[in-house]
Amino acid sequence: MEPTKIALKPKEEQELEDKLKDLLEFAQIHHLPCFFSVVTGNTEKGTKYRNLVYSAQTNRIQLADDRIRKHLLIASGFEAVPPRESLDLDMADLLNRAGGGDEHGSL
Repeated sequence: MEPTKIALKPKEEQELEDKLKDLLEFAQIHHLPCFFSVVTGNTEKGTKYRNLVYSAQTNRIQLADDRIRKHLLIASGFEAVPPRESLDLDMADLLNRAGGGDEHGSL
């Protein structure tokens, strides 16, 4: 499938910047951490983004669940990995059950 072509004209880019500035000012006045990501260009060669952030951590705002920080990592190129269950293993117990170790897990 061919990518949708997106290209902002200079006047549209300026309008976007003005709107983002207004949103950022509102967030700063009311101490509202936020992250905005807008596609400003798209061709078969790639996608261009305009990102703007008002960070909780940088502005000493304590969030119970700072998902914005995670969004920033993805915007910076990190891949999302879904949470999974962790598995705790007691190697001494495994070796003892297999008959290959002493009670301290040594062979």
